[in-house]
Amino acid sequence: MLKRIDNKLIQKTINEAKKSPRRRAHSRFHDYKDPVQRMVNVYMKDAYIQPHKHHNPDKVEVFLSLKGKFLSLAFDDHGQVIEHIIFGEKEKIKGVEIPPKIWHAFWALEDEGVIYEIIQGPYDPQTHKKFAPWAPSEGEPDKAKKYMSQLKNKYAK
Repeated sequence: MLKRIDNKLIQKTINEAKKSPRRRAHSRFHDYKDPVQRMVNVYMKDAYIQPHKHHNPDKVEVFLSLKGKFLSLAFDDHGQVIEHIIFGEKEKIKGVEIPPKIWHAFWALEDEGVIYEIIQGPYDPQTHKKFAPWAPSEGEPDKAKKYMSQLKNKYAK
């Protein structure tokens, strides 16, 4: 069967993100063991994604904006920003592809940011991603909020 990415699915996922303590939600089109993972992700402006990378196994990750505007950052091994891209539905850049082994994060610059994500599978929570040791974790909400705000203020212009 064809799988629809329509306004009904997007609104359902937005509603879930609004209720989530993490301020984000996803609707997936894949099974965890599938070789390609596909999902609609919704992020509120205050949703924090800790910088991370995908390696061992190496994975390419693609984000395409369906609604809203995002800041994508790439970091070196010491946490210094080496590249940033603003992408969004109304921007010249509509999405980003992140190669394996690149420390990265992306954050919504507007509420109800919606992306379509594609990443190589299968999904294994033990090996899916490695979190950056130099960045606050989601379990440190005050530090995470400050860190994200500083980087948004510097690069989201």
